[in-house]
Amino acid sequence: MDTDYADNGKYRVVDLSHPIWPPGMPMFPGLPGPVVAEHLGRTDSEAHYGPGTSFLISRVELVGNTGTHIDSPLHRYSGGKDVSDLPLAGLVSLPGIVVEPSIRAGRLALDGPDSMVSP
Repeated sequence: MDTDYADNGKYRVVDLSHPIWPPGMPMFPGLPGPVVAEHLGRTDSEAHYGPGTSFLISRVELVGNTGTHIDSPLHRYSGGKDVSDLPLAGLVSLPGIVVEPSIRAGRLALDGPDSMVSP
């Protein structure tokens, strides 16, 4: 999308995704940030596949709670549904709220006069 949202007159779709690269994205305390590394580089790919066949394949390592994600019931409850078991129709066109946290003592805070929640 050219903007962070699309509005078709019936509903508004907001893009909540965040890039996982470059390093330094905020993570839940104690969780490691994503690692993006070269798996197969251009020189090695050409040597392996032949002259003129050059490409880059990256390797991405990240924990499941990296960036924008959906916590399925399985995240919290043993035997709960996994994300792949959730119907997509149940994840769209839902009411939502905007939470704008404040920063206090170098930490995100979701309460207090500097935070804002709006429909």
